[in-house]
Amino acid sequence: MAGLFDRLRAAWLERQAAKWAIRMDEDPAEYEAGLRRWIGEDQVRADAYNRAYRALHGAGSPARKIYGTAAQRGTVIRDPYLRSTRRKLALVTPFSLILASGALYFLLKRMADFAPKPAGDHAVTQDYTTHIGEVRPVRLADGTQLLLDTNTELRVTMTPSARRIVMDRGRARFTVAPDAARPFSVIAGDATITDRGTVFDVESYGDVRVRLISGAVDVTFGKPTGGVKTRAIHLQPGQQVRFDPALTARPGPPTVTPASDTQWVTGLKTFDDVPVGEILDEVSRYSTTRIVLADPSIATHRAFLDLDVRDASAVAQNLALYLKLDVDASKPDQLILRARSQPD
Repeated sequence: MAGLFDRLRAAWLERQAAKWAIRMDEDPAEYEAGLRRWIGEDQVRADAYNRAYRALHGAGSPARKIYGTAAQRGTVIRDPYLRSTRRKLALVTPFSLILASGALYFLLKRMADFAPKPAGDHAVTQDYTTHIGEVRPVRLADGTQLLLDTNTELRVTMTPSARRIVMDRGRARFTVAPDAARPFSVIAGDATITDRGTVFDVESYGDVRVRLISGAVDVTFGKPTGGVKTRAIHLQPGQQVRFDPALTARPGPPTVTPASDTQWVTGLKTFDDVPVGEILDEVSRYSTTRIVLADPSIATHRAFLDLDVRDASAVAQNLALYLKLDVDASKPDQLILRARSQPD
């Protein structure tokens, strides 16, 4: 039990230290006093904080202000209540400690999904997820900005020598902060997208698509265990490449990115000679309310419309006007487009 308790306490300490490192990176003026109180005279906490901070900024980066020995840190705020509490803890029975360690075990398991997790001796990992209909901006500790589209799941790992993101599903825009010492890469399926300061989109809804907005990226393919081997593709601004994530077929050459394919960041998208079925597929990513065609053949009709793809109700109304249909909202979570009823 003692060994398990020590491991749980060490894991908890590393997660807390990582949270403080991220807070100090975002706003040191706001969090410095709290960090001082958290470290207090505990050199183990100070060392944990140093490790977490340097994992974000490289091995040569000094920690912000709170990093020396207890003597170097100077005066520490003391609370009389805490001193009284320490005296009372000396009276705790071994049985109570067993109960407390069990409760701590389940608490730490619960916290694991919400706190940055060490992925190695000098790495900090954080998971990010968006729900259906949610679009979320994220700022990483290195200054890189992410915009996560609906139903997206990815994992960010920061080490002193690399910045890596594994995209499980969804779509995101990456505005990468330059850092020549730490390459930035996104892994999607069996491909890796690498850059050192640029703006690009990665979309993984079935097939994977990489779209370069500005700068330059290299897309490399294949893993040692399988997949079709192919050359790296160097994208220019305004180009995109599309491929099967398992690389069962060789990726095609880069193509020009239609302007509408980069409009998802605002929600308002231009559909220029696009089949209705394709429009409905796009809208379905953002809502649990489905737009249903009473006549499936309507899906092949082509449309020229500007639509807010995040608003299923507005899309249904606009399509109904464009195609001269009626909207039937009588069923829950469905908007059915039907042929207009003829007057008697």
